[in-house]
Amino acid sequence: MKPFGLPRETRLKRKKWIQSLYSRDEQGSLTVATGSIRILYRLVALETADSRIPFQAGFTMARGIRKATDRNHIKRHLREAFRRNRMLWPSEIPSEGYLLVMMVLYRGNLSEAAKRIPADMPVALKRLQRALKDVIPVKQVDACNPSEGD
Repeated sequence: MKPFGLPRETRLKRKKWIQSLYSRDEQGSLTVATGSIRILYRLVALETADSRIPFQAGFTMARGIRKATDRNHIKRHLREAFRRNRMLWPSEIPSEGYLLVMMVLYRGNLSEAAKRIPADMPVALKRLQRALKDVIPVKQVDACNPSEGD
């Protein structure tokens, strides 16, 4: 993978996971919002995920944008801002046992997208990083035998 790349495997495609992010019935779907960016996320057990990557992300926007070309333009801006800010990406993403599934939403005007998305994405990712510190299950390490927790 390129250092700043966004490989195809990281794209959120499973309908079941996308619906679980938006479902109000299911517990475990959390949100972080800042400016024009909102991130819905949840942790999925790797045995159900069948994936070797630490996260999968989807990109979308509010329903008010009618033209498909405009929606695609905004998604392109979202993916590019996400890709460029990978260095801010949380190092606390659980690599063992969990997959982070998230949807990045743009909630602003079409005319402001080009300048607001690059400004708001780093702030949203930093907030996600802080939120993940509270959510990620921490391994229990036995005080007598610390090698068991590795």
